[in-house]
Amino acid sequence: MRKKTIVSLAFAGLAAGGCYTAFDYDRDGDGGADTAVDPGVDTGHDTAVDPGVDTDGDTTIDTWDDPIMDRGPTDGPAWCPEPFPAPGGPTLSWWVDDPSSFGEVRIIDLGCMVGIVNASGMGLDIELECVDPSSGSTALHTIHIESSTWMGTLLYPGMPVSFSYVADPIWWIDRFMRLSAGVGGTILAATDASNLLPPLEPSSGWYSPLAIDPISGVCPGMSTGCGLEERLALRVTTGDTELRVFDSSVGWAGMMGAYQVIVDRATMYDEIWCTDTPQYWFSVVIAAQSDG
Repeated sequence: MRKKTIVSLAFAGLAAGGCYTAFDYDRDGDGGADTAVDPGVDTGHDTAVDPGVDTDGDTTIDTWDDPIMDRGPTDGPAWCPEPFPAPGGPTLSWWVDDPSSFGEVRIIDLGCMVGIVNASGMGLDIELECVDPSSGSTALHTIHIESSTWMGTLLYPGMPVSFSYVADPIWWIDRFMRLSAGVGGTILAATDASNLLPPLEPSSGWYSPLAIDPISGVCPGMSTGCGLEERLALRVTTGDTELRVFDSSVGWAGMMGAYQVIVDRATMYDEIWCTDTPQYWFSVVIAAQSDG
């Protein structure tokens, strides 16, 4: 049985997790003497210490203290959902201002007022009236998001927001956008990049009040022209709630589904042979749905 790890890009590496402290939950009612924390599907008669999340329904004795995925020697691949909705899953496309400016280094950090919000249900068009603090002049910025799945928004005309945007060309272009408001934090965020965070951004700040960490080891690798590529899950936490949203799926995080999390892509190359291809890629949109 091999022990899985949490991918922590904010610290540029993989870090082993700690133990869970949750109630034992034997969903199958197998009658086994489950003495360990086992909140997943358990069809075996476990008597060993097992504080890991067991989602495989394995039939072997679990001996690893594994906080992510519990895989016995006879287990198949860890539980990995098919893209939802089948077959292609959600797709995202977004840009700020002129899409032809993708190749430029851009950093925007301004206080703005929402001017126009067009919410079609399958995307957003937003116009912002922003003030340049150095000159006092007003500048207009636009945000366009297209989504193959429904998405909502709390934005409304006249709403004051903080607008942040980073475009960082490498061989590819890492792009990050965020609208936040007051103490409530993130109202809308979009990422299309080889990392979940802009350069030098602290891990606790960009998606606040959410924290997002990628998790590996949940889906088998697939051979591509540049190596073995693996679908990841994103662990989204806020307060006492935690949610896993897999590559090519949609979830609702927080109390009463306060945040919609659309994951077009969350992937990692276990092996990579191409010099102009990033090891990780994340295409994600987060939209607040309530004040909860």
